[in-house]
Amino acid sequence: MIIEEGGSIDIFGLAVVNGAVRINADAAGFNVFGGLFVEEGTTETGTDSTDNRHVVNVYNGLGWEPSGGQTAGALRFDGVDDTAEDESAAAYLNGLTALTVSLWLKSDVAGSNCGILFSRAPTGADEELGIRYDKTGAFGGGTNLIKASIKTTSGYKQIESTSNVQTTDWQHVALVWESSGSLKLYINGNLNALSYEGPEGPALTGGISGIEKLVLGQGTKGNYWAGLIDDVRIYNWALSADDIYPPTDGLSGLVSHWKLDEQGSCNIMIVAAPSNSAIVAWSAEGVAEKWGPSAGAFFRSIQRQ
Repeated sequence: MIIEEGGSIDIFGLAVVNGAVRINADAAGFNVFGGLFVEEGTTETGTDSTDNRHVVNVYNGLGWEPSGGQTAGALRFDGVDDTAEDESAAAYLNGLTALTVSLWLKSDVAGSNCGILFSRAPTGADEELGIRYDKTGAFGGGTNLIKASIKTTSGYKQIESTSNVQTTDWQHVALVWESSGSLKLYINGNLNALSYEGPEGPALTGGISGIEKLVLGQGTKGNYWAGLIDDVRIYNWALSADDIYPPTDGLSGLVSHWKLDEQGSCNIMIVAAPSNSAIVAWSAEGVAEKWGPSAGAFFRSIQRQ
């Protein structure tokens, strides 16, 4: 079940088993009077502004900053367990022969090890598509730098920026790659000279591989971002320096664009109402088998405004 931006629904009796309810952060309301949620339950979402509608699911109480972003709103990550995840990313990123990832950052602290973006569950290795703050570079000898990586069908590449690029000010970061070319890092529109590029030469061929999902707020080391992330854009081609900064609307090849401008104003209310709730299942013979309210499953009320 998906509740879109501005949508509202009242449900009298709902059981969700092996599924989930996705509620846009700017939906008008989601009210359930008597419900049972098994496994995923309800998840708040942010909207992709392109026609592709690649939704990010917001987890662990991640907060909205409606007027605190570089451009309008932003997402605030607590550095403990907050993430925003696009679980459909494998379908549209794997196989691409060029890519640009563009986003705004504002860290709560410099000199940190904080994940910004990764494309699967943490592995501890900088191989798949990822960007993170790294306090001490492993190969280039730098400190307080940005580390990034990408994996293709021909291998992987990781890079380390020059030292002391971490900041608590707003910072624009763009990662750019195309087949047979190098992996480039732009910081506030400037191509970084890098302190390391490896494990082999700069060229990397093939198509992108290894993507399982796209995760904002966590890196391959399992560390979480503490601060703000805003205006995340993904293109299916390598943008030029002139197009990267400042980010420009209307460019072709934009496959996802999370503005993250939601107000986080959706009212979610689930009211215990045992008399409204029951489960109906069907046997192999097609006979309906009905249960009334089970144990204490329908007796807990929650509300978030």
